Amino acid sequence: MFYQSNPKTNTNRAGFVVMSQMPVAFALGTKNSVITILTGISYEQLNFVHRWVGQLMFLASLFHFVGKLVTFTELGIVSIAVSSHSWGVVAFSALCLLAVGSHPWFRARVYGLFFYSHIIGLITFMIGMWKHQPEVAPPYVATCIVIYAADQVTRLVKTRVRKAILTPVPELGSTHVYVPRLDKGWVAGQHVRIRVLSFGVGLFGWAECHPFTIANSSSDAPEGLTLVCKRAGDWTSALYRMANNKSNSEEHRSAYVLIEGPYGKFGRYQRASSHIEHFFSGVMLVLGGSGITFGTSVLEDIIAKKASGAARAMCINFVWAIQHPSAADPYLSTFVEIVQRAADIPDLRLSVSVFYTRGADNAYSLKTRLPPNVQIKSGRPDLLEELSSVLDRTQHAISMHQSPKNGVILAACGPDQLISSVYAAKSGAPSEAQRSVGGLELHTE
Repeated sequence: MFYQSNPKTNTNRAGFVVMSQMPVAFALGTKNSVITILTGISYEQLNFVHRWVGQLMFLASLFHFVGKLVTFTELGIVSIAVSSHSWGVVAFSALCLLAVGSHPWFRARVYGLFFYSHIIGLITFMIGMWKHQPEVAPPYVATCIVIYAADQVTRLVKTRVRKAILTPVPELGSTHVYVPRLDKGWVAGQHVRIRVLSFGVGLFGWAECHPFTIANSSSDAPEGLTLVCKRAGDWTSALYRMANNKSNSEEHRSAYVLIEGPYGKFGRYQRASSHIEHFFSGVMLVLGGSGITFGTSVLEDIIAKKASGAARAMCINFVWAIQHPSAADPYLSTFVEIVQRAADIPDLRLSVSVFYTRGADNAYSLKTRLPPNVQIKSGRPDLLEELSSVLDRTQHAISMHQSPKNGVILAACGPDQLISSVYAAKSGAPSEAQRSVGGLELHTE
């Protein structure tokens, strides 16, 4: 924008920079872009670049707008210039709406405002740009339309309509969504986007599409797909209320849903036909709250692949942090089944630890129903200690079985505070211990 140019006299360049970045922002913001196809990086991992490009576009447009105002003021033709550049003002106003509506506070707390401001802002911005620069803008706007249309067609192809069973899970403050007859097409750690076709999620809630991690692996899903949707906003709260409001004649509340996906990659090695379990000697999964859905799907897939001889993992440490012990109740049967299957694999050591911070009175009754390899502990997990244990046990297994050093992967899914603790644990792990197992890789959701 400033290269070999006087920013005071050549404010047009900033406007052209904004125009040139429109297709880039669109490509980075769509779910099925050519960038994802070429790099193998899923859209959610590219989203921060999309936001970064959008912020640069806003700053460049601000520079262009203010620069023009200064020039017109010096010439004394502000009112005439503004009226003759009215479509430019429209485009800039739309970009301001996009910038404000995309603020993290609105995205986290008022998702509907973010969603609809994005739609209105983008349409208005493209029309304003086309009218503002009719000789230059059309190819850029047309490219954006083509990118968006291609994405929508691809999303339509990847969408299925199914009738889902909705069950409230009060212990987790979540809704269990079970979709029968959808039992293949995804790998562990991937997610789908769902749209509930019912007014039970709000007057316009049926139009919203939300991502959720698949809670089971396709190799372990002979009858259907499972999701756990935590109450985290208006839409998920409405879904929870809808699951609770079933008639006396219904055993479960059901609704038709649109399932789009799957999306997501897990680990740098994963491509269309490979999984992380093929590569690592040790695995540590750290989950917080509803992040259990990510953990159980990955764990089930590892054990299934290990049983068939397709995985290298010899040591797995599964750590789940929850607030109340009762949150583990819905997963007891899953833990029992997983531990039993892992026990039949001679060169695999699995440990499951559940940490709780409240409700100690209910912990004893839960302990009596847990399988031997599942422990429940009070307090927050010491992730550095847990990670050091995994590294030591993996190194011992490598030495005992004379296996190659394929490294350890530390994968985490949960709130920001937990993810920060995971990063700190990785930083604190001894370098010698990491080298002894072939390295340590981190993946967060």
